[in-house]
Amino acid sequence: MNLNALLSPSCVAIVGASSRPGALGQRVLDNLVRGGYEGRVYPVHPSESRIAGIACHPGLDALPEVPECIAVALAADKVLPILEQAAARGTRAAVVFASGFSEIGEQGARLQRSLSDFCLDSGMKVCGPNVLGVRNLHRRFALYSAPLPADPPRGGVAIAAHSGSACIAPSGTGRFGLSHVVSMGNSVALDVDDYLDHFADDENTRLACLFLETVRGRTGWPPRPHACARPASP
Repeated sequence: MNLNALLSPSCVAIVGASSRPGALGQRVLDNLVRGGYEGRVYPVHPSESRIAGIACHPGLDALPEVPECIAVALAADKVLPILEQAAARGTRAAVVFASGFSEIGEQGARLQRSLSDFCLDSGMKVCGPNVLGVRNLHRRFALYSAPLPADPPRGGVAIAAHSGSACIAPSGTGRFGLSHVVSMGNSVALDVDDYLDHFADDENTRLACLFLETVRGRTGWPPRPHACARPASP
């Protein structure tokens, strides 16, 4: 599966960007800017004019172009309306940080089912919800909410984990070079097989390191070949 729109976008928007120190939207934007991302960045906030020295826009419909990927740094009940707006404009991928979905009980599970239905209908590549985010170290790209070192070692190891702490521990040691770090969270649309499939075709990845809490079913999704399967030679 090609996940370049999620893991290597040329243009991103951060919905819920903030200038307030410690806020989720502030941490995500700070990681992206400090990491040296060379793509175009659009903070989205209804009343701020500039955040981190970057011009801010009041909504997705006010952006000068369609972002390839958006980061949604908002509460769970605001996620689906934002994703629907983004999909209507042509956005192809998103990172959803919010908790408050299936991990909290039936009310959250209903929200997650609605989010799953949206992903199935729209085809949007969504990481999350309930995640730390994603990193592509060779592109200096991060939509990530945990603190990041200024210049982490880059290499051929990709990490994908259901648990956020399992992302932080091995990726923060500095003992081996990384290509990607993916916090999968609740995996409403994308799960380990999708990321493995992408890593298998990525020229910078030599090894995938996985931390799985469970092997999840694909209710409502069409069956697909195993992520590592390749067509037999004629």
